[in-house]
Amino acid sequence: MSSFTTYEEVKNQSTEEYFNNNQFSIDAFNKKYRNDDTETYVKSLKRVCDFIASVEDTKEKREYWSARWFHEIYNDWWHPAGSIMQGAGSNRNISASNCTTISLGVNDENRNWDNLESIFKNTAYTVAKCAAFRQGLGVEFSRLRPKNTKVYNSANESTGAIHWMKFIDSIGYYVGQKGRIPAMLFSLNCSHPDVEEFITCKADYTKIQNANISVQCTDAFYEAVDNNKDWELSFEIPEVKKGQKVYVDVHSIDRDILKDSKGFYYIARQNRPYEKFTKKVNARKLLELIAKHMTLNAEPGIQNIDIARRYSNSDYLYDPTEEYDTRIISSNACSEQYLSRESLCVLASINAGKFSTTEFEYKKELETIGESVNRFLDNVNECELRYGTYATPHQKLAIQQLRRTGAGYTNLVEWLFNQNEAYGSKEGNDKVENFTKW
Repeated sequence: MSSFTTYEEVKNQSTEEYFNNNQFSIDAFNKKYRNDDTETYVKSLKRVCDFIASVEDTKEKREYWSARWFHEIYNDWWHPAGSIMQGAGSNRNISASNCTTISLGVNDENRNWDNLESIFKNTAYTVAKCAAFRQGLGVEFSRLRPKNTKVYNSANESTGAIHWMKFIDSIGYYVGQKGRIPAMLFSLNCSHPDVEEFITCKADYTKIQNANISVQCTDAFYEAVDNNKDWELSFEIPEVKKGQKVYVDVHSIDRDILKDSKGFYYIARQNRPYEKFTKKVNARKLLELIAKHMTLNAEPGIQNIDIARRYSNSDYLYDPTEEYDTRIISSNACSEQYLSRESLCVLASINAGKFSTTEFEYKKELETIGESVNRFLDNVNECELRYGTYATPHQKLAIQQLRRTGAGYTNLVEWLFNQNEAYGSKEGNDKVENFTKW
């Protein structure tokens, strides 16, 4: 690794000098990440490193880790994600976590989510709050009843999941992020009766133009595709009897809500019969519809949700007696991480192009950088808790329960180029796999 660089040695370096007058990099930093008009890139690194090190338990550790992180980031070994660069030490309500995922009732079968309180008080408010804290958002809509099903109010019929997606999508235009619109991703399960409308909605350029969309595909759906079988789209609405307790989420309550040991509830004022909306489509034709619109509009994407749940470490930690549900519901806006309710992406990226091409050497380098990045990101979680820069109470619970971190890598093409290997070649892929395993 390069000789140790201290802040004192480079503190007078301008942003233009650091980026070698690369105007794209200069503009990106000035528009997105600097704290004020006088802050240079070097000064921003010092701000970030000092702040993230501030939760270390001794002065010696605070000074050591701040200096070590500064040296490594300055010399391009790795970089914190954008929310950390903008938010850390800024003295503003900016989360250092890049993204979150918002629940609209996934994994919560014992509570009523298909209501205005859940859409407005829980989802719309949480979207606005997280956007104000600079977070991108994933939202899973599969618990909303499909279009044209009966509702017992003046609407008579439900407007469906896509109608509410348009509303949630529009919030980003009202709660901006210093000239940016918050990233969003909406998902819908492949068995939801509105899934065909969902798949094709991006063909209408007047709808859902901010959020990306993904279909959650299950093992059972792929089995039906393999066997060229029909696929059932279905949605069940449970029976409710007058006088029955109907439980709701803590963020969906109103003034008539009561509480017992099971949670918040209201007393049903009228009967509601059991209903099941069902429709059959050919599984292969549904997958072909997804593929067609991927080609036409680059969307929808696919979330292989059953596979994700099998490999989800937080699902293995699920304890029904705990207040916080650790099971994943969907991905964040950028889709690199599946998340449980209002869990967070705390991210950094290793610059693979800086590493040696010799296995013995790059393993030593990864050992050093891996320790730095993981300690840094765990400290980010601690900073969120200690300084209260999480956006919602559920985010606090998620950090306390899971302390998620995500360290990826970038610039693999330079690392491969230094070895005369082509990106995507078998030989290149083998080397990348070995690098990744370590």
